[in-house]
Amino acid sequence: MIKISAVIPAYNAEKYIEETITSLIRQTYRLHEILVIDDKSSDNTVNIVERLRAASSVPIKLICQETNQGVSSARNRGIMASGGDWILFMDADDIAVAGLAQAEVAYLLMLQKQLTDHWVVVYPAYSQINAGGEDISGIMRGQQLTSCNSFGSELVRNQLITPSGVLVNKEAMLEVGNFKIGLRHQIEDWYLWLQLAQRGGGFAYVDEPLVKVRRHNDNATKSMTKALGAEVEVLAFYELAVIKQAIFSRNLSSLNNVVDYVSILFKLGEWDLGYKELSKTDDTHASVLFLQGLHCLKKDQIIQAKDYLESAVKGNRQNGAALNNLGVAYAVLGNIDAAQECLQDALQKFPGYIDAKKNLQLIDEKISYQVQNFNITSRELRPVLLSYSE
Repeated sequence: MIKISAVIPAYNAEKYIEETITSLIRQTYRLHEILVIDDKSSDNTVNIVERLRAASSVPIKLICQETNQGVSSARNRGIMASGGDWILFMDADDIAVAGLAQAEVAYLLMLQKQLTDHWVVVYPAYSQINAGGEDISGIMRGQQLTSCNSFGSELVRNQLITPSGVLVNKEAMLEVGNFKIGLRHQIEDWYLWLQLAQRGGGFAYVDEPLVKVRRHNDNATKSMTKALGAEVEVLAFYELAVIKQAIFSRNLSSLNNVVDYVSILFKLGEWDLGYKELSKTDDTHASVLFLQGLHCLKKDQIIQAKDYLESAVKGNRQNGAALNNLGVAYAVLGNIDAAQECLQDALQKFPGYIDAKKNLQLIDEKISYQVQNFNITSRELRPVLLSYSE
């Protein structure tokens, strides 16, 4: 039996925490314990936890911080106080489907029997809900990452997205130092996943939506702008040589590795270096054409950008980011009808796509059609978009 301790950081969580804790108590795989770390709440959070603890069939430990220290400090305190071998993280406003722990344990045990890799993380697909518990998106799916692929792939894009439902080996976490406190953009979770991947270990993925992640106005990561800033902050911890080696050591195609490496270079502002890397690969592939178009937009080479992006869209009409950026190029060149058509197509394919929505609004308001006034998307989109505020 794998002994699991669930850790819930809580701050003024009275609206949702009862539903969160109840979903863990009702797991079909019995948890060893549930630890709630209250981060000096000023509402009724502590009283709700105390009431649930008295009636719970699963031991609940309540730990109260003397001062408000932030979510990572609370999680770290829960890790250190836990008695389990594996830690199941949950945020105090999210919901675990009853079969979450059972599915993760069963899959982990199956992989361990194969003896082909060392697994340090197990995580599921999830759905997004609003404050009232209503579904607001399709299923957010992840990707299984073996030891040789996990660090490079996590550098390119956070595969886990949310801590809720993520099962992590406690010993491995202690080795890398748990959650790093004090990161400006509150993305300590992604930094921990990177540290675990760099240490060495696979990320197992259960392709079932076993967590409901709540999106509301109090979410720490609700802003897309902050999320993009967080990526740059995390990547700055690693030298380019380390990033390049991690990406190119993956057992993926040369084309995939080049595209992913260039996407990071662009994110870090290394535009000329990234463009030089693109010259080494197939310049007819839609992803390469998208990046070339992005480079030209940033360099204010609008006609060239248009040509690249038209080819990218022709190669992959589902490329919402290319459609958005092509719409920007058309607008700057004065072809407003074509710009609107591209942006509307992008929104139809990806409802809630913030960049396309804002760009259409700028066109409707007849704001000066300069590149810097528009929202340019810097990477290709996920199949289902995260729900962010603007």
